[in-house]
Amino acid sequence: MQESSENVILFGMPASLSGEFNVQGAQALHGVTSWIRDVNREGGIFVKDKGATLPVSLIHYDDHSRLTSVRDCVTRLIEEDKVDILIGPYGSSLSIAAASVADTNHKILWNQGGSSDDIYQKGYKYVMGVLTSAEEYLSGLPCAVKAHISDASTYAVVVANKGRFSRSVSSGVCRELDDYGFSNVLSCEYDPHDFGIDDLLNSVMRCEPDILICVGRIEPDLMIAKKIIDSKSKSAIKLCVFVVAGISRFAEVLEEDADGFVGPVQWHKDVFYTVDVGPNNSDVISSLLENSEMPVDYPMVQAYSVGVVVKHIIEMAGSLSQNILRDVAVDADFTTFFGRFKVDPMSGKPINRSMPLVQWQNGSMELVWPESQASGTLRPTSDF
Repeated sequence: MQESSENVILFGMPASLSGEFNVQGAQALHGVTSWIRDVNREGGIFVKDKGATLPVSLIHYDDHSRLTSVRDCVTRLIEEDKVDILIGPYGSSLSIAAASVADTNHKILWNQGGSSDDIYQKGYKYVMGVLTSAEEYLSGLPCAVKAHISDASTYAVVVANKGRFSRSVSSGVCRELDDYGFSNVLSCEYDPHDFGIDDLLNSVMRCEPDILICVGRIEPDLMIAKKIIDSKSKSAIKLCVFVVAGISRFAEVLEEDADGFVGPVQWHKDVFYTVDVGPNNSDVISSLLENSEMPVDYPMVQAYSVGVVVKHIIEMAGSLSQNILRDVAVDADFTTFFGRFKVDPMSGKPINRSMPLVQWQNGSMELVWPESQASGTLRPTSDF
């Protein structure tokens, strides 16, 4: 057991280093540890009511991508390790489980990895988020399609039946597309642990959708994308939109066949904001690449960003008191390299934060929406 010290600000974090979220969990942990290294190089964080600038330390435990384990990790971090700051895990279901324990203990969960709207609908007072909510992941898709693939009019949605995140993304994009006049020709669910990929794809192709949207888990969705490529179905669909296409692993697995697929990202290297607080995009990328062979994906970037947010909130509050930090956070409005930090004062849900879209083109993840900062132009998947 490690006690909180007067001479250090102790951070705690459950991280999925095994189980189904192990890739994103390792990236998130790398993001947080990189931020801690950078802060300590600068001398630490000034806490007014302690009259000192203090270094930062991190305790983390493997939550094994399991709900019961993440609850145990959070309980241990709060009750035994007595952390000053609690960073959330990766994944919506795990984040909700962590938030439940944190809220009971009146400890803020700085939510860097859970984008499901459910986490903000349970009445928790001690959750502060930095991510665009899942229902808004693909909110830019209708505008992008209307602008660049104007003859597309129908869509199909394939969604995993496990987890809150997938259903939230699905319901959000369906609502947006319907509002823009697109017709839904198919909505179907699959069990990521037991599904017939041939039957699933046959059901999709029978409906002849212009747009296919797939929202599930990483490995099953990679299998579905590969099946689309192998069966030559890619040429029959105007636009393939996969949430998993927003991470580097998509192209690592599919290689040149990844070209044409579209996905949302919480962050992209080509999106620049006028920064009020903390480092800029280039500095963060350099930091994350230091002593690491991992590609810079948004799970590590969003984890780094929550550190930037917490540091600024602590400095504004001048305290590590959870209630004081919460009061300051709900009134805060500033911009980091990751975008605007402003939350709903009742729920802690981020507001007014947009989500970029990327498309794999010539082996590169090109930003295609919003157009004002695009590095590439959205093209039909069937062209690749």
